[in-house]
Amino acid sequence: MEHQNFAAKLHKLTRLMTALSEHRWASDGYTDIKMGHLQALIKLTEGNFNNNQLASCAGMTKQSMNRLTTELFRSGYIVSAEEQSADARIKILTLSDKGKMFIKYLDSTRLDLENKLVEVLEKRRFNEFNYSLDTLLGFIEERHNSI
Repeated sequence: MEHQNFAAKLHKLTRLMTALSEHRWASDGYTDIKMGHLQALIKLTEGNFNNNQLASCAGMTKQSMNRLTTELFRSGYIVSAEEQSADARIKILTLSDKGKMFIKYLDSTRLDLENKLVEVLEKRRFNEFNYSLDTLLGFIEERHNSI
């Protein structure tokens, strides 16, 4: 492997992990799910939200989140919640049964990935790597939040 700076390695790791994850999901029948959909799906495991709330939590524009939620709605992963806003322009969204099933599947693939990484790195080094990532994320998020 040619020498790359740290940021380039992280970027490459992210791109490769995204491609491998999406390939696995498609192989397992989830052909319409992309990595970008996860922010909305995972947030909806916490409860029902409208598009604006989802966008705010994800740090995205309302238009970008609307595109993602429209795709998820059309694919059947999310539905309109029983309880709706008094403002008819605001649609409250919730996970459908298909969305809940995908989240369970996603949890199992996460465990598979962690087990594979433990095989590659060994348990101690995996735990150190995971701790280092948490530390770096905390540092970067703090810096990001201050701008």
